[in-house]
Formats: sequence, C-alpha cells, structure tokens
Amino acid sequence: SYKKKIKQLEDDLLFRLSNSSGNLLDDTELIDVLAVTKQTASDVNEKLGNASETNAKITEACEEYRPVAHRATLVYFLIAEYTTVNCMYQTSLRQFNELYELAIDNSAKATMPSKRIGNIIDHLTYSIYLYIQRGLFERHKLVFALMLTNKILISNKTVKQEHVNIFLKGGGSLDINSVRKKPKEWLPDSAWLDAVALSSNPTFFDLQDSIYRNDGLWRQWYDQETPETCKVPDYEDKISKFERMCVVRAIRQDRTLIAAQEYIADSLGKQYIESVPLNMESTWSESHCRCPLICLLSPGADPTKLIEDLAKRKKLKVLGVSMGQGQEVIARKYMAAATQEGQWVLLQNMHLGLAYLQEVEQFLVKAEEIDEEFRLWITAEPHPMFPIGLLQMGIKITNEAPVGMKAGLRNSYSWVTQDMLDVVQRYEWRQLLFVMCFLHSIVQERRKFGPIGWNVPYEFNQSDLSACTQFLQNHLIEMDAKKATQPTWATVRYMISAIQYGGRITDDFDQLLMDTYAEKYFQPSVLDKGVEMFPGYQVPDGSEISHFRQCIENFASQESPEIFGLHANADLTYRALQVTQAIGTIIETMPKTGGGGGGMSREDVVDGICSDLLAKLPHAFGGEDTKEKLKKLPGGPTQPLTVHLRQEVDRLNIIINLTTKTLKNLRLAIAGTIALSGDLIEALDSLFDANIPGFWLKKSWVASTLGNWFAGLLQRFDQLNKWLNNGRPKAYWLTGFFNPQGF
Repeated sequence: SYKKKIKQLEDDLLFRLSNSSGNLLDDTELIDVLAVTKQTASDVNEKLGNASETNAKITEACEEYRPVAHRATLVYFLIAEYTTVNCMYQTSLRQFNELYELAIDNSAKATMPSKRIGNIIDHLTYSIYLYIQRGLFERHKLVFALMLTNKILISNKTVKQEHVNIFLKGGGSLDINSVRKKPKEWLPDSAWLDAVALSSNPTFFDLQDSIYRNDGLWRQWYDQETPETCKVPDYEDKISKFERMCVVRAIRQDRTLIAAQEYIADSLGKQYIESVPLNMESTWSESHCRCPLICLLSPGADPTKLIEDLAKRKKLKVLGVSMGQGQEVIARKYMAAATQEGQWVLLQNMHLGLAYLQEVEQFLVKAEEIDEEFRLWITAEPHPMFPIGLLQMGIKITNEAPVGMKAGLRNSYSWVTQDMLDVVQRYEWRQLLFVMCFLHSIVQERRKFGPIGWNVPYEFNQSDLSACTQFLQNHLIEMDAKKATQPTWATVRYMISAIQYGGRITDDFDQLLMDTYAEKYFQPSVLDKGVEMFPGYQVPDGSEISHFRQCIENFASQESPEIFGLHANADLTYRALQVTQAIGTIIETMPKTGGGGGGMSREDVVDGICSDLLAKLPHAFGGEDTKEKLKKLPGGPTQPLTVHLRQEVDRLNIIINLTTKTLKNLRLAIAGTIALSGDLIEALDSLFDANIPGFWLKKSWVASTLGNWFAGLLQRFDQLNKWLNNGRPKAYWLTGFFNPQGF
C-alpha cells in the first residue's frame, strides 16, 4: 500500500509537469505537490525499512519453530508408510493437521522459545502416538513405537541409518561357509552370522575376536534367562541402549523386543511402552456427528458391550443392526431416524455389508442437517475393500487384550470403578475381585504360547470377566446376608471354571487346566491379607480404587512363563516368532529408496550381492552328460532310485537356471542395459532386505533368510552331484529332496 501511494504521487507529479506552461517556479500547486511527494516518500521509505526489520524478525522466529514442523513431518510420513502393514490403518492429512494444531494449543506454555519448542515437540509426538496406537492391533503397537524412535534418532544424528539396516537384516545375506569359522558349537549358525554382520558397526569391529577370546563369558551371557539386563562381555561400558539392542538381536534374537522396550523408554520416555487402556468416553468426546467411530474386530475383542454401556451413561438410545444380506434396508431406516433425533447407530460386522459403506460415506459428507448428538459406530474385520474415504474420516479403535500381566490387570482395573468396589462392604469382595482379574489375565495371556498354552485358542474376552464378577458379587452379598465366614468354594470354582470360562472350552485337557487354575486361585488361603498370587504379585489391601491401580503400576513389566505354570523356555518360540514378524513388518514398511550401508546406493549394494552369489552359484547339470552318468549307475536309468535322482536333478536345474537368469538380468538392469520391471523390482527389494524373492520361493524350499536359502541350494547340488558322479551314497539327506515321498 505504501508503494502504491508513492506511485500515485509520482504519476500526479509527472502529469502536472507535463501539462504545466510558463515558469515552473510560478506554479505554486506544482511546488506544493512536489513538497508533499518528497515528504511522503521519506515517510514511506522509513516505514518500509521498519517493515523489512519486522519481517526479518518474523522469519527468524519462524525458523526457531522449524524443529516442530520437522518432527511433525517425520511422524506424518511414518503414519503414511504404516498403512502398508494393515489396510485399515488410514489417516488423512486433514486429520493429522487437526491433531498438529491441537497439540500446539494444548502443550505447556513457556516464556523461553527453546523451552516452548521442546514442550510442543514432546506433546505433539506423544499425543499423535496415542491417537494412532488406539487404532493399532496389539502386535503392531511396539513395532510402531520402535520405528518412531529410529526415525527420530536418525533425524537427530544420534543413530546412523546403516546401523539400523544392520540391526534389521543381520547376517541374512551371509553364508555360514563363506565367513570366519564360529568358535564353539554352543553358538547357533544364525547368531554367528548376525555377529559377523554386526562387526561392520565400528563399535563392534572386534566382536568376533571378543567371542573367541572370552568364549566362557559370552556363553554365560547367552545362557541367561534375561540377557538384556546382564552385563555384555567386553562392551558393557561403551555401548548405548541402541547398541545393546543390536547385540541382543545378534546373539539372543528372542529377547530383541524386550531390549527394544528399554531403548524406546530411554530415547522417548517410558510412556511409549506402557499400554494405555481404551477409554470409550474420551474417544467419543473427540468425535463429532460426521466422524464415524470404526472398531476393528479381532478374535475375542468385541466392543459392543462398551458402546452400549457408554450410551446408557449418556442416556442415549443405540440402534444396532448386524450386517448381512438384506440388512441394508434396516440400516438406512436407522440412519435416517438417528440423524434427525440425535441417537446412535451401531452397524456391526460391516465386512459383511461393504457395498452399503459407500452409501454411508456419501451420506455423512452430503447430508445437510445432522443432529449434533448423532454418532455412527461401525465394527468390522480388516478388509481391503473397506472405503478409504470412510477410514480417513473416522476414528479407529481396537479393543484387544493387552500384552503382559501388568497391562492386563491395568486394563481390568480401568474397567473396575470405585462404585463397584463399594457394592459389598467386605474385604473378601475386594480380595476376590482382584484374584478374578488376575485369573482373567492369566487365561488370556496363556494364548500367546500357542498349543503349549491352550490346545485350542479360545476367544476369552471382557464378557467372561463381567459375568464372573457379577456372580462373585451376588455370592458375596448372599454370604453377607447369611453372616457366613467363607464363600462356598466348590460353587465358586464350578461357576467360574465349568460354566463361565468352561462354556467356551471344547478340549478335555484345556478343561482340566481351567479346573486346576480355579482350584489354585479360589481356595481359603487367597483371603489372607498380603497373600501373593505369584512372587512379586501381592494382592493389594485397600478400599480405594486408586490404591489398587497404583499397586498394579508397581508390578514388573515383563513376567516369567512360570507365572502361567509353564517352563521358562516356553517363552523362546513365542518371542522368536514375535521378533521375526516385527522385523519383517519394519522392513516391508520402509521406503524402497535410499542408500545402503557405507554410503553405497541401494543398487550398488544389490549389485554386490548379485556378483557374490553368481560367483558361488554352480552350473546346472548338463543334459547329455547327465544322461550318460545316469546310465552308468547300478541298475541303469530305469532303476527306481535312479528315476528319483533324475527327477531331483531336473527340479534343481529349474532353480539354478531361474536364480542365474534373475541375478544376471538384475545386474544388467542396475547397469541400465535393460528395463527394471516386474519380477526384477521384487528381486531388487528382496535382495536388499536379505530376503528371498517370492517367485524363487514358489518353485523351491522354505528358508528364513537369503543366506540360508542359498546355502540350501549349494548343499542340495552337492548331494545330487556326489550321487551322480560317485554312485549311490550310504546315507541320504531326506529333507534336501523336492519329493522325499518319491524316494
């Protein structure tokens, strides 16, 4: 506006000069305009100078807050990448922006800009983490927290990307025969390969020598039940939490996620590894009439009861319909009525009525008038055809049983209220209520051990706990009325074991196990004050709900399998599988671009792997030469074992030719000679991640890593080659055949 004013005055001055006649000094109006223009120009230049200074200050202040924007970018792109884990994990940029602005408003205020920026970053990260993890299945929550920690520390230059790659891939691309011989047989091949890979991290450059030198100490550390809490031989005083996690991942892979929890807690805070019980009321308060609440279903997790209980407290009516063929008519009628009258609609099992969801999405977007009290609740199993638009409009909720005894008890006592504790004014009621919640966590947690836990994976859920609690409450009220000193234990055990939980149990041995638990936990000694259900799990003695919740927070975060009546080794298989799945999830989610370790590009890394594998890959068995050798074997080419050998040779030739062709074409594609497309893109991604390309697996054998698979190929070739050239062997490697039944 200042510049426009100067321009206007200049134009006026020029107009008067051009139209002036006679002596200019006699034109008083012109001299006045000239004076005004000069004064105005001086004022404007001064104001422009001030504006420029102000603008510089504003820019400087904006730059101070750039770390906030940077953290928001990191978190948003992680959320966007995480949609590949499950099709239901969709969050729109609009939703994220709302959370971002809300976090800035709600974070703690401070006069110092640096303190204020720190407050915003901390509040932003945790509030968005809580929002996202509420809609994640239990198995994906810790993985998300680990990925978030890695991204933040890589961005802060605290951790290097190549070191994260070593942690994720380990020795997956290495062959046990091509590396230094392992020191002793106690160390598994996979652990030694991971240790060899880890030694490329400068901190662990002498790890292999250390294991050779201190074989006894390393074996002692390896045999520990909780190695992540013990001193690491030779490295204890010079490694960070991240590097400790890397050592655990290499030598004791099954304990990786427990070490990861320590790493996350140390880097971001303990709150990122604590389970947060689902609070339906706060979730409802975040929603509005055009924001559906989408509950993701999984075995044993149905939020219907929680929704109905919340509606009762809010004195609102819920119109529920279970979707299926022909149910859309009822759903439409309910939607029309509820949006006008301010009621709730619950559409259950929407994965059976996906066609109607497009209509629901359009209705919520285009409807002109919707009562503010209206809410749409949807329950559905994950389905790739679920409308993305609806997912990005809504709030996602999961209601699975949390992992761990402490988390299970915390979840149960977020459901228990002070009113519930005060229903029966006897300490036996509070004691038995805790024992009941403890037993509920035991039977739920035991499922994670697979067939070792329960022969059949039963869907025990909150309704079982509710029913048992109601029974105990009635029984204690009756006991109080009769002035009895003890509950009728046989009745209590029968109702809990045979009726409530037993109603789901179909296997006789599982029923025996449930009866045994009821026998152990519901007997006179559990009413003693200060009784321990298991060492470290004392029944709290108090009458306030806050006291119980505080005592639960003091329990150990990790429990031994012995609490379930299992051997300590029962954890091994479960945790090893959990780690494999978690690392696989992280690798699949990572962007398929960028460099590998040591400053090499992704393509350079894969080109090196291809070159190495091609150098070791044997040539396929020759056609005529092989036929001649088969004829020379005892019994001739028609002898049954020779027929089997010929079939195995033919099958292995297919694998060798496919592998050779893929590796050669991949090198040509990386060099730019041929186009990189289709199977070659899959092969590039898989080899970079030390995985086996899917189209190789379809025609070959199952293996955990690329190194194991390639070692298997060489061993299979060696067995068939020796048989072909040296005659029938004295012993056979049966699992090395494609068709052992044919043998």
